[in-house]
Amino acid sequence: FDVIGCPSQQTLTAYRETFAEFGHVTMEPQRIPFIVDCEKFQPATPETRALVKRIYGIPAERTVFLYFGRISPHAKADLAPVLRSFREAAVDATLLITGVENSPGYVQSLKELSVQMGIDAK
Repeated sequence: FDVIGCPSQQTLTAYRETFAEFGHVTMEPQRIPFIVDCEKFQPATPETRALVKRIYGIPAERTVFLYFGRISPHAKADLAPVLRSFREAAVDATLLITGVENSPGYVQSLKELSVQMGIDAK
């Protein structure tokens, strides 16, 4: 890691206390109150939402849940439980998964699983 950022004093304290139990803190965390620049990153405009839905073939009125990140069955990035939870929630929406596939064949297995579950996942 380059830095361990904690968004609040409570998180910083919890981090220190948790790792103190192991006898050492491997890296001193930094309090970074706003990790996301809210001036630069704002909700998409209606026009941008419509464009993205058109690109992915999603109906304009449909709700979209977005996962953006590492696509891997390892290291807390396994998306199969996300698919199961999405199915159990029984929402009328599309799950859009985007990112870099770190394990060859994993995206295909997720596509197959989503079809088996009857989930609209792209």
